[in-house]
Amino acid sequence: MNKTMNEQNYWSQYWAQGNITSFTDIYANGYEGIIAKIWQDKFNTISENQSVLDLCTGSASIIRLAKSKIPNFQMINFTGVDYAQELNVEDFSIYKNVELLSKINIEELPFENNSFDHVISNFGIEYSDIEKSIAEAIRVGKPTAKYHFICHHHESNILNDNSRLLACLNEMNIDGGVLHYLSLLIDLLESKTDESEHIRNKLNQRLGLLAEKDIDSFHTSRVVEFIKHILNPKVINKSLVLDSFKSDLDSHSKRLAHLKNSALNSNKILLIKSLFDANGISNVDVGTIEDKGNLVAFKIEVS
Repeated sequence: MNKTMNEQNYWSQYWAQGNITSFTDIYANGYEGIIAKIWQDKFNTISENQSVLDLCTGSASIIRLAKSKIPNFQMINFTGVDYAQELNVEDFSIYKNVELLSKINIEELPFENNSFDHVISNFGIEYSDIEKSIAEAIRVGKPTAKYHFICHHHESNILNDNSRLLACLNEMNIDGGVLHYLSLLIDLLESKTDESEHIRNKLNQRLGLLAEKDIDSFHTSRVVEFIKHILNPKVINKSLVLDSFKSDLDSHSKRLAHLKNSALNSNKILLIKSLFDANGISNVDVGTIEDKGNLVAFKIEVS
């Protein structure tokens, strides 16, 4: 990774917008299904008065899950850290057993050695410099610490779908693409120049080509809904609205590219095992998570 984790400002913007998980579509309201089941099983292994460090907590989605699933939730100490500049986690302020820290780079954790009984991460640690973050996770874990990571798999459906969406967004933003002609159309409409029909036809042609290439990603992008919105006569300052959309699109594309580049493959798995082994931890169990025959993620455990 070329940048340290706390330099990824597009994630800061994302969590500050109130998103609960890193998936705005399939897990928009919190993790469920097979992911929730795996974490619930993990929660059942945590004893009262033990400490849990959640790496790359985001909006504390896994701690939220624990709160809803563990009867003795308030008897377990949770610390969630994230490199985002701002987290939308005010609803945890009433819990004395939960500490949520923003602006924390997991490659340089601000904790003493041997501090935590459990170190966990859900679609998070793989975004870091693995060599540094694994070393830090081991350093702050107690000698008897348990580790539990769910990470993106480079061949999962999640990666495939998001890679296709990324390609769609990138093509939308090229010179001569959808946003190029939408920008020209808005300029003409705002200047009240009577040449808009030609540009409107060009825009529709580009939309058709984009849909033809990948109809699912085209619908997921919601570009049609946005175009209908911005071309509504009631929408004023259309150029400003378009600039805001482009900024959001750029952040979204960067998050998708980050996800794609961070997904674990066999070489990265071997590296993770070697990092634990170098610290005298050889009982690293690596498996895959599947849901209804679809590959979802890697699961890495030291128990």
